[in-house]
Amino acid sequence: MAAEFLSGTDWVKGRHKLMFIGETGSGKSELALQTALSLAAAGQAVHVFDMDQSKPLFRMRDQRRRLEEAGIAVHAQEQYLDAPVLVGGVEPALKDPDAYTILDVGGGEQAARMVGGFSAYYADRDAAVIYVINPYRAFGGSAYLIQDTLTRLLRSARLRRIHVAANPYLGADMTAEEYADGLEKTREMTDGYASVEFACVPDFLWEEAESRSTLPLVRIHRSILYPWEEERENDRKAGQGNVKS
Repeated sequence: MAAEFLSGTDWVKGRHKLMFIGETGSGKSELALQTALSLAAAGQAVHVFDMDQSKPLFRMRDQRRRLEEAGIAVHAQEQYLDAPVLVGGVEPALKDPDAYTILDVGGGEQAARMVGGFSAYYADRDAAVIYVINPYRAFGGSAYLIQDTLTRLLRSARLRRIHVAANPYLGADMTAEEYADGLEKTREMTDGYASVEFACVPDFLWEEAESRSTLPLVRIHRSILYPWEEERENDRKAGQGNVKS
Protein backbone atom coordinates (compact mmCIF):
# COMPACT_ATOMS: atom_id res chain seq x y z
CA MET A 1 0.00 0.00 0.00
CA ALA A 2 1.36 3.41 -0.96
CA ALA A 3 2.17 5.83 1.81
CA GLU A 4 -0.03 8.85 2.42
CA PHE A 5 1.74 12.14 1.75
CA LEU A 6 1.01 14.99 4.14
CA SER A 7 1.66 18.66 3.53
CA GLY A 8 3.47 20.78 6.08
CA THR A 9 0.12 21.56 7.72
CA ASP A 10 -2.02 18.44 7.05
CA TRP A 11 -0.72 16.54 10.05
CA VAL A 12 -1.50 19.46 12.38
CA LYS A 13 -5.22 18.67 12.01
CA GLY A 14 -6.32 22.05 13.31
CA ARG A 15 -4.51 21.69 16.64
CA HIS A 16 -3.42 25.17 17.65
CA LYS A 17 -1.04 24.39 20.52
CA LEU A 18 2.00 22.39 19.42
CA MET A 19 5.03 21.43 21.49
CA PHE A 20 7.99 19.82 19.74
CA ILE A 21 10.36 17.79 21.90
CA GLY A 22 13.35 15.64 21.06
CA GLU A 23 16.96 14.91 21.83
CA THR A 24 19.87 16.77 20.23
CA GLY A 25 19.98 15.95 16.52
CA SER A 26 16.44 14.58 16.40
CA GLY A 27 15.29 17.11 13.81
CA LYS A 28 12.57 18.60 16.00
CA SER A 29 13.58 22.19 15.22
CA GLU A 30 13.55 21.46 11.49
CA LEU A 31 10.02 20.05 11.73
CA ALA A 32 8.89 22.92 13.95
CA LEU A 33 10.39 25.44 11.52
CA GLN A 34 8.72 23.88 8.50
CA THR A 35 5.39 23.65 10.30
CA ALA A 36 5.51 27.31 11.34
CA LEU A 37 6.40 28.46 7.82
CA SER A 38 3.67 26.30 6.26
CA LEU A 39 1.03 27.65 8.63
CA ALA A 40 2.13 31.24 7.99
CA ALA A 41 2.06 30.64 4.22
CA ALA A 42 -1.54 29.46 4.64
CA GLY A 43 -2.41 32.82 6.19
CA GLN A 44 -2.43 31.72 9.83
CA ALA A 45 -1.14 33.76 12.76
CA VAL A 46 1.81 31.90 14.29
CA HIS A 47 3.88 32.29 17.47
CA VAL A 48 7.15 30.40 17.83
CA PHE A 49 8.83 30.03 21.22
CA ASP A 50 12.40 28.74 21.33
CA MET A 51 12.65 27.16 24.77
CA ASP A 52 15.41 24.65 24.13
CA GLN A 53 17.78 24.85 27.10
CA SER A 54 20.29 22.42 25.66
CA LYS A 55 23.29 23.53 23.61
CA PRO A 56 22.92 21.88 20.21
CA LEU A 57 24.77 22.97 17.10
CA PHE A 58 21.76 24.99 16.01
CA ARG A 59 18.64 26.46 17.57
CA MET A 60 15.30 27.70 16.32
CA ARG A 61 16.20 31.24 17.40
CA ASP A 62 18.99 31.22 14.83
CA GLN A 63 16.23 31.25 12.20
CA ARG A 64 14.61 34.40 13.63
CA ARG A 65 15.08 36.58 10.54
CA ARG A 66 13.58 34.01 8.19
CA LEU A 67 10.59 33.42 10.46
CA GLU A 68 9.92 37.11 11.02
CA GLU A 69 10.07 37.79 7.28
CA ALA A 70 7.30 35.21 6.94
CA GLY A 71 5.17 37.16 9.43
CA ILE A 72 5.78 34.82 12.36
CA ALA A 73 6.14 36.19 15.90
CA VAL A 74 9.39 34.80 17.32
CA HIS A 75 9.89 34.64 21.09
CA ALA A 76 13.40 33.75 22.21
CA GLN A 77 15.91 34.67 24.88
CA GLU A 78 19.64 34.81 24.29
CA GLN A 79 21.54 32.22 26.31
CA TYR A 80 24.67 33.05 28.29
CA LEU A 81 26.95 30.34 29.64
CA ASP A 82 24.79 27.83 31.54
CA ALA A 83 21.91 30.20 32.30
CA PRO A 84 18.53 28.57 31.52
CA VAL A 85 16.45 29.89 28.64
CA LEU A 86 13.31 31.49 30.06
CA VAL A 87 10.94 33.01 27.55
CA GLY A 88 7.94 35.09 28.58
CA GLY A 89 4.55 35.41 26.95
CA VAL A 90 3.81 31.71 26.51
CA GLU A 91 0.49 31.56 28.35
CA PRO A 92 -1.11 34.57 26.58
CA ALA A 93 -0.20 32.98 23.25
CA LEU A 94 -1.58 29.60 24.28
CA LYS A 95 -4.85 31.28 25.25
CA ASP A 96 -5.22 32.95 21.85
CA PRO A 97 -7.80 30.88 19.90
CA ASP A 98 -6.96 32.62 16.64
CA ALA A 99 -3.24 31.81 16.59
CA TYR A 100 -1.06 28.73 16.34
CA THR A 101 1.52 28.51 19.12
CA ILE A 102 4.63 26.39 18.61
CA LEU A 103 6.99 25.57 21.48
CA ASP A 104 10.40 24.13 20.58
CA VAL A 105 11.92 22.50 23.66
CA GLY A 106 14.58 19.89 24.38
CA GLY A 107 14.26 16.28 25.44
CA GLY A 108 14.57 14.09 28.50
CA GLU A 109 13.91 15.55 31.95
CA GLN A 110 13.76 19.10 30.57
CA ALA A 111 10.93 18.16 28.21
CA ALA A 112 9.03 16.45 31.02
CA ARG A 113 9.29 19.57 33.20
CA MET A 114 8.20 21.81 30.35
CA VAL A 115 5.19 19.67 29.46
CA GLY A 116 4.27 19.42 33.12
CA GLY A 117 4.40 23.19 33.52
CA PHE A 118 1.92 23.68 30.68
CA SER A 119 -0.13 20.53 31.22
CA ALA A 120 -3.34 22.52 31.64
CA TYR A 121 -3.04 23.58 27.99
CA TYR A 122 -1.57 20.46 26.40
CA ALA A 123 -4.20 18.10 27.77
CA ASP A 124 -6.73 19.79 25.46
CA ARG A 125 -7.91 18.24 22.21
CA ASP A 126 -6.71 21.45 20.58
CA ALA A 127 -3.10 20.61 21.50
CA ALA A 128 -0.41 18.06 20.73
CA VAL A 129 3.01 17.16 22.10
CA ILE A 130 5.14 15.83 19.25
CA TYR A 131 8.15 13.70 20.18
CA VAL A 132 10.57 13.65 17.22
CA ILE A 133 12.89 10.65 17.21
CA ASN A 134 15.96 10.13 15.04
CA PRO A 135 17.23 6.60 15.78
CA TYR A 136 20.52 7.37 14.05
CA ARG A 137 21.61 10.01 16.57
CA ALA A 138 23.50 9.15 19.76
CA PHE A 139 20.74 10.17 22.18
CA GLY A 140 17.78 9.31 19.98
CA GLY A 141 19.15 5.85 19.29
CA SER A 142 18.80 4.72 22.91
CA ALA A 143 15.62 2.73 23.54
CA TYR A 144 16.04 3.21 27.30
CA LEU A 145 16.26 7.01 26.97
CA ILE A 146 13.29 7.19 24.59
CA GLN A 147 11.10 5.02 26.81
CA ASP A 148 12.19 6.88 29.95
CA THR A 149 11.28 10.21 28.34
CA LEU A 150 7.88 8.90 27.21
CA THR A 151 7.18 7.62 30.73
CA ARG A 152 8.17 10.95 32.29
CA LEU A 153 6.00 12.87 29.83
CA LEU A 154 2.91 10.77 30.40
CA ARG A 155 3.31 10.99 34.18
CA SER A 156 4.16 14.68 34.43
CA ALA A 157 1.39 16.00 32.23
CA ARG A 158 -1.25 13.26 32.44
CA LEU A 159 -1.56 13.36 28.67
CA ARG A 160 -3.86 11.05 26.78
CA ARG A 161 -1.13 10.37 24.25
CA ILE A 162 2.22 11.45 22.91
CA HIS A 163 2.40 11.99 19.16
CA VAL A 164 5.60 10.40 17.85
CA ALA A 165 7.21 11.53 14.59
CA ALA A 166 9.94 9.29 13.16
CA ASN A 167 12.84 11.13 11.55
CA PRO A 168 15.43 8.50 10.57
CA TYR A 169 18.00 10.84 9.04
CA LEU A 170 21.53 9.49 8.76
CA GLY A 171 23.00 12.00 6.33
CA ALA A 172 22.84 13.28 2.77
CA ASP A 173 24.27 9.99 1.51
CA MET A 174 21.81 7.69 3.27
CA THR A 175 19.98 5.04 1.25
CA ALA A 176 16.32 4.08 1.07
CA GLU A 177 17.20 0.83 2.86
CA GLU A 178 18.75 2.76 5.75
CA TYR A 179 15.67 4.97 5.89
CA ALA A 180 13.37 1.93 6.11
CA ASP A 181 15.58 0.36 8.79
CA GLY A 182 15.38 3.58 10.80
CA LEU A 183 11.58 3.58 10.65
CA GLU A 184 11.48 0.02 11.96
CA LYS A 185 13.94 0.83 14.74
CA THR A 186 11.77 3.78 15.83
CA ARG A 187 8.72 1.51 15.99
CA GLU A 188 10.63 -0.99 18.11
CA MET A 189 11.87 1.68 20.56
CA THR A 190 8.39 3.13 21.12
CA ASP A 191 6.46 -0.15 21.17
CA GLY A 192 4.24 -0.36 24.23
CA TYR A 193 4.62 3.36 24.97
CA ALA A 194 3.34 5.23 21.91
CA SER A 195 2.59 4.66 18.24
CA VAL A 196 4.40 6.48 15.46
CA GLU A 197 1.93 8.94 13.93
CA PHE A 198 3.92 9.94 10.84
CA ALA A 199 7.44 9.95 9.43
CA CYS A 200 9.62 12.73 8.08
CA VAL A 201 11.39 12.04 4.80
CA PRO A 202 14.14 14.17 3.21
CA ASP A 203 13.70 15.54 -0.31
CA PHE A 204 16.18 13.19 -1.94
CA LEU A 205 14.37 10.05 -0.68
CA TRP A 206 10.86 11.35 -1.30
CA GLU A 207 9.97 9.07 -4.22
CA GLU A 208 11.60 5.92 -2.88
CA ALA A 209 10.02 6.32 0.56
CA GLU A 210 6.51 5.86 -0.83
CA SER A 211 7.05 2.15 -1.44
CA ARG A 212 8.91 1.57 1.83
CA SER A 213 6.61 3.15 4.40
CA THR A 214 3.07 2.43 5.51
CA LEU A 215 3.18 5.56 7.65
CA PRO A 216 1.95 8.98 6.49
CA LEU A 217 4.95 10.96 5.24
CA VAL A 218 5.88 14.61 5.71
CA ARG A 219 8.40 15.91 3.21
CA ILE A 220 11.35 17.75 4.75
CA HIS A 221 13.48 20.25 2.89
CA ARG A 222 16.43 20.64 5.24
CA SER A 223 17.32 24.25 5.89
CA ILE A 224 18.93 23.96 9.33
CA LEU A 225 22.34 22.59 8.45
CA TYR A 226 25.36 21.42 10.39
CA PRO A 227 28.38 23.77 10.08
CA TRP A 228 30.20 21.37 7.73
CA GLU A 229 27.05 21.06 5.60
CA GLU A 230 26.78 24.85 5.36
CA GLU A 231 30.42 25.02 4.26
CA ARG A 232 29.84 22.37 1.59
CA GLU A 233 26.68 24.14 0.37
CA ASN A 234 28.50 27.49 0.19
CA ASP A 235 31.31 25.87 -1.79
CA ARG A 236 28.77 24.35 -4.16
CA LYS A 237 27.07 27.72 -4.75
CA ALA A 238 30.43 29.43 -5.21
CA GLY A 239 31.38 26.82 -7.78
CA GLN A 240 28.16 27.42 -9.71
CA GLY A 241 28.81 31.14 -9.68
CA ASN A 242 32.25 30.65 -11.20
CA VAL A 243 30.94 28.65 -14.15
CA LYS A 244 31.13 30.76 -17.29
CA SER A 245 28.25 30.73 -19.73
